[in-house]
Amino acid sequence: MTLSLIDSLRGRKEPLLIDIDEYGCIVAAEYEFSSMYSVGVVFCHPEGDIDIGVDAPTRAEVLHVENPEFTALPYSAKKATIMEKLGYCPWIDDSDEPDERCDSEDCLARWLAENLEGDEFISWVPRELSEHLPGFDLLSTLDQATQKRLGLREVDIGGPASGGCWAVRTEASGEKLNAALVAADLPFRVIGV
Repeated sequence: MTLSLIDSLRGRKEPLLIDIDEYGCIVAAEYEFSSMYSVGVVFCHPEGDIDIGVDAPTRAEVLHVENPEFTALPYSAKKATIMEKLGYCPWIDDSDEPDERCDSEDCLARWLAENLEGDEFISWVPRELSEHLPGFDLLSTLDQATQKRLGLREVDIGGPASGGCWAVRTEASGEKLNAALVAADLPFRVIGV
């Protein structure tokens, strides 16, 4: 899954304002958390907000088995496919005492149809999906020489609930970062510069 603000900003007259936070990380200047998705961010823009997020997928979606080819397989082949991907069969082996009655097509289908929740969902959410997405856009768009000149690098700034919060740190001043944004024709500008 690729998350990017750049495509949503192309064609707009105004750039999205970004800032450099107290950690030296690139962050959207104005944002809110989205209620439209399970996890999402609304980037506030004068020409209309941009809502980017993800909803909790089913296990079948995460395992890439939600397709006609998988559905047409006999149960034994489906079981072998999941075993190959995960190393065990969670719909059967998810307790200390596996229940043989769960070793069935119906149990597998119910398990695959369940949406991810809790830690399982959080570990699936793309780490760039936060107010720090503009920094990840810069890291994926700017050439390596420019990245090096600006001192761009991914860092884990920590987080109380998630065990980590990823961002892109810069060693550049706001003026130097803005000059690079203009030179690369990117739709971001550092606030107050």
